[in-house]
Amino acid sequence: MSFHVRTRGDFQRRLRRWNLPVEVQIDVRLRLDELLHNPAERLQRITHPFDGLAYIFPAVDRSNRTYGYVFTFQVRYGTDEETLWVVSGGYERVPI
Repeated sequence: MSFHVRTRGDFQRRLRRWNLPVEVQIDVRLRLDELLHNPAERLQRITHPFDGLAYIFPAVDRSNRTYGYVFTFQVRYGTDEETLWVVSGGYERVPI
C-alpha cells in the first residue's frame, strides 16, 4: 500500500517560527517523508501529551554538536487509510 504524508497549511510557517538551524529543518522534512515507508513500524501509541499516534525521532544540530533535538509529531490516518496527517508537533532541545 502506498501512503501520502500531508501537513496543515501553516506547518512550514510554524517550523520556521521554531528558529531551528536550517540543517535541522531539512532533517525534519526528510524524516517526515520516511513515514511513507512502513508507517506502522515508525508510529508509536502514546498517551501524553496527547492520546494517539506519534512519530518521535532525534535530530542533531551539526553546527553545535553539544545539543540535539527530540521531535514528537502527532499523526492521524486519513479516512482513506492511505493519507497520514501530521496534525501537530513539538520538540525538546537536549544536551548530547
